[in-house]
Amino acid sequence: MFRASEGVRAIAKWRLVIAALCIFFTALGVRLLSWQDARWEAEKVQWVVAGDYKRIARLMQEGGAASFFSSTSPLADPDNLGHPP
Repeated sequence: MFRASEGVRAIAKWRLVIAALCIFFTALGVRLLSWQDARWEAEKVQWVVAGDYKRIARLMQEGGAASFFSSTSPLADPDNLGHPP
């Protein structure tokens, strides 16, 4: 037998599912738009980080590991410790 309360529960369940799907697809759309907008920025940032790695590597080749402890060396700058070699 089909009761009226079962029909109301079924409708409420479908409304909940539809609301959850709307929220999910809205969030997915926002994420995709955000990713599309920011993907070129990540490449710009990573290019700078890679260039800094290469600069530190050149300085290490020139002065060796001991140049980290010399106060006159550019490697003695604490900013170089942000990303260790």
